[in-house]
Amino acid sequence: AALRNLGASPEYTEYSDGEHNVWDRVYRGKRIYEWMLKQTRRPAPARIEYRMLQPAARIWWLQLRAEAGIKTPPLVSAEVKGTDVTLLTHGIDAWVIASAGEPIVPNAPIKLTWNKQVVFEGKFPGVLRILPPPTTDATTQPSARVD
Repeated sequence: AALRNLGASPEYTEYSDGEHNVWDRVYRGKRIYEWMLKQTRRPAPARIEYRMLQPAARIWWLQLRAEAGIKTPPLVSAEVKGTDVTLLTHGIDAWVIASAGEPIVPNAPIKLTWNKQVVFEGKFPGVLRILPPPTTDATTQPSARVD
């Protein structure tokens, strides 16, 4: 029921006489391959809201690293609107945008804002790493690195 509520159309087949190696029987038929070929992945979302439960995560086009020693779960709100990419975070000290297509297209111009600070403006190279400032001085901005 949970998958159907999310818009999926799951199929379930049970082989009552199937034991440990039931997959041999399943993969001999063509039905499983027809079903697999019908599956498609939805496009990457332009908006990501995420609460991290581990020190690092990858969500669609965004990779995150939590601040060391943070006590509360890190949070991120990321959104792409046209050429503007905006991230609002808590407890995140570095992140990477890696995208080969929508919603952030390589070689397209972007303006990247992190916690209300512009950290990159230019053509998106396909992979862009944002690192924390090298010092704890509040006036030092994070740096963008093209990989």
